[in-house]
Amino acid sequence: MPTVYHFDIPVDNADRAQQFYKEVFGWNMKKLSSQVNSKVELWMCETEDENGRKGITGGMMKRDSLPTVTNYILVKSIDEHTSKINNSGGKVTLHKTEIPNVGFFAMFLDSENNLFGLFEKGK
Repeated sequence: MPTVYHFDIPVDNADRAQQFYKEVFGWNMKKLSSQVNSKVELWMCETEDENGRKGITGGMMKRDSLPTVTNYILVKSIDEHTSKINNSGGKVTLHKTEIPNVGFFAMFLDSENNLFGLFEKGK
């Protein structure tokens, strides 16, 4: 069964937001912008629980490119799930996009116009 794998947080001021999440949760953000899309500012972090077990990854993007907190669901095939989403009343908002050395993601609206993403690991 697919599970929530990643989240993105929209930010107005990346430096301020990075400081906030570092102070509150101990998250260290790493800038990935140029690796994905030069027009999108993107920062990533990995989370872990109190026992050091890896949690889901998180990211931050400028608010103008991402209007709301967005959850990403890990799937084996974005292409397969894109068909299911389209056939069930959802729509593609961003087609499958490669994140070099990481995998692929795509963005969708569900039947209620809620934004979510799919993530497929690279090979």
